[in-house]
Amino acid sequence: MKLSEVIQTNNVSENHEVPQADLAYYFDQIFPKTFRSSDRTDPYDNAIEQVSIHVYGKVGIGKSNIPKLLAIEAVGRFGSARTSVRVAKAKDTMLLLNSPWELKPVQILVLEDATKVNLSDEAQSELFNIRHKMAQQTGLREGLCIVIIICHKFQGGTEVSLREDYDSLIIMSRPKNPFAQRFFESVTGKSALDLLHDHVKRREQGYILITHECDFLGIARVPKLRYPTTINIIEPKEETMNQQTAKPCPKPIRILKVDAEKYENQEHTANWLSLTWHLVMSLATNPLGQVLVALSALIIWIESCFAGVLNTDSLEVWAIPLVSIGVIAFHCWRWRNQSNRSHSLPSFFR
Repeated sequence: MKLSEVIQTNNVSENHEVPQADLAYYFDQIFPKTFRSSDRTDPYDNAIEQVSIHVYGKVGIGKSNIPKLLAIEAVGRFGSARTSVRVAKAKDTMLLLNSPWELKPVQILVLEDATKVNLSDEAQSELFNIRHKMAQQTGLREGLCIVIIICHKFQGGTEVSLREDYDSLIIMSRPKNPFAQRFFESVTGKSALDLLHDHVKRREQGYILITHECDFLGIARVPKLRYPTTINIIEPKEETMNQQTAKPCPKPIRILKVDAEKYENQEHTANWLSLTWHLVMSLATNPLGQVLVALSALIIWIESCFAGVLNTDSLEVWAIPLVSIGVIAFHCWRWRNQSNRSHSLPSFFR
């Protein structure tokens, strides 16, 4: 069953004035079934398609769930090997755009916390021409680039040029600003905003109003999701002071690869339990590791005997040295035969 069908079965309360959004239709508008073809004879032709999605909702309403919804659908349609998801704070837009891009035809760029962020003219220009930036960074001339801007204040909270130029607007709560409220009502209708507000008042999260190309598609409820693939979180490292000049050093870019399946950050402290397990497995499966373990067990057994800790009258006690000596002898015999055949050292010594 497709994601849109699963979400569609979780019906919202019936309201004859507010339609239920057809997510399958919405996804078809966002994701093309086939990419446009570029002119192979024209080196400057760019057939990359560009989609801008604006997500509005109050603090804590679950706005970050929307990029996950779109990422799941993108991976379902194109596969994780062809889909790249990159996330950054809106204030770090230039770091996001200038950091290394994965060579994949479907790029999803997520700008979080875009409220009250004064983007430079260069950043705004790059966002408007994001398909050219994608071609420049990846070398591809066919594909799809989706920019998702997340904010909790629409009127006066985001750059005018950005909020006036979007392909899809997703609303998750009714704004308190009367100007923004009137604008939303002109797109969705007053009854839709009132219905959404009723769900928010009842603390029922996941309800969204969906628009595409200024057309109101309806209301839907999206469950809590997680990213289906590895995402790249782009953020600057903390500033460090240059001891000689006493001036801040330039902020280098830090790219965090977050595995959605394990919820692990690869820059976090290593999981020592996992490292220990991998070490044990490597020793158990590697011939040299088996010899080292057997030799260590034999040395510990001998020291224990001299210390009087072990009861040598028990037959079980003699199993440890016998097994250890057997393992060592077996691998020495095998390595000797291998050396005689190849007239060289065993492979693990090379």
